[in-house]
Amino acid sequence: FAWDPVARKERWRAPDASAGPFAGGSLTTAGNLVFSSVNDKLLAFRADTGEKVLELSTGLTQMGPLITFLIDGKQYITVAGGPARAPGAPAGRGGAGAAPSGPAQPGHLLAFVFDGHAALPGNAK
Repeated sequence: FAWDPVARKERWRAPDASAGPFAGGSLTTAGNLVFSSVNDKLLAFRADTGEKVLELSTGLTQMGPLITFLIDGKQYITVAGGPARAPGAPAGRGGAGAAPSGPAQPGHLLAFVFDGHAALPGNAK
């Protein structure tokens, strides 16, 4: 949800975008956007109204906090996370003491640029 510290009240709430054990938190930009990483999705909302403007499946697991930076006048949003789950596999690590199945897989770092047009690796879209 978005909290207005001056008015001391909630301004808007986005369904299915709340933080949980597999959420990396949120990031607000000066361009009126709020980004959130929840489960395997990168979400973006208008900061003033809460309107969802982006829902992107990243294929990552356990995404970390979002980071933003500028290079040569372009703004980037990055997020790190674990390897993609196998289709149909449950989210999370499978319970305490569960042994990993197969060899360890590398984590990933995704960087998105505003006005970018490239597809995510491995996505048909």
